[in-house]
Amino acid sequence: MGLSLMMQTVFTAWGYHLSLLELLAFITSIIGVSLGIFGPRKTWHWWNISSALYGLLFLEQKYYASALLQLIFIAGGIWGWFGWGKKGAQPKKLSRRTRLIALVAFIISWGLLYPLLKKIGAAASLT
Repeated sequence: MGLSLMMQTVFTAWGYHLSLLELLAFITSIIGVSLGIFGPRKTWHWWNISSALYGLLFLEQKYYASALLQLIFIAGGIWGWFGWGKKGAQPKKLSRRTRLIALVAFIISWGLLYPLLKKIGAAASLT
C-alpha cells in the first residue's frame, strides 16, 4: 500500500478530511492506551506503531518537528518495552543518578535539536 493511497480521504467530518493513515494512527493509539490501562508489555508495540504512523503523516504534511518528535516517542517506547519486562509495569522510584542522567540527556538533546528545528522553521521553536 503506497503512501499516496494512505493519504486518501476516508471520510470528512465537520470540514476535516481524515486520511487512512491518520485513521490507522488513531486506532493504534487507542489500542495502545487501552492496553496501557492494564500494563502489559505488548502495549509498547502499539504505541511504537502509532508513533511511526503519525511520523509518516507529519512528514507528508511537512511538520518536520512533529515527525522528529515521533522518533523520540519510538525510542521511549523501546526503552519502555525493555524497562517493563515480561511481567508488565512494575512502578518504582527513580534513583537520583537516573534522574540526573535523564536531565542531562534532555539538555543535550535540546541543545542539539533546537538549532536544527529553528533552521527548518519549526513552529514551536523559541525565537
